[in-house]
Amino acid sequence: MVNKREITLEIIKQQVQIWEDFYNEEGVYRDDTICLENDEAAIFNPFVSPCMRFAVDPVTEYGQQAYEGWLRDIKAFIAKYGIG
Repeated sequence: MVNKREITLEIIKQQVQIWEDFYNEEGVYRDDTICLENDEAAIFNPFVSPCMRFAVDPVTEYGQQAYEGWLRDIKAFIAKYGIG
């Protein structure tokens, strides 16, 4: 059985993939891209390292507070605009 948290995470990852695809095609970030920010980085996909090559645990890599803030912001974005 899939729980609500897993579904939410999959929806979030879909939106992150949309932003990543746009960046890879256009070479710029979309105006609505939400970045996780801490003292060391501003990254739109916290599930990968800053060099975008390695899968990471976002809490370990970027910090609990930064990750929770990013989750709050992206959930609000998806609730308002949907995926796309």
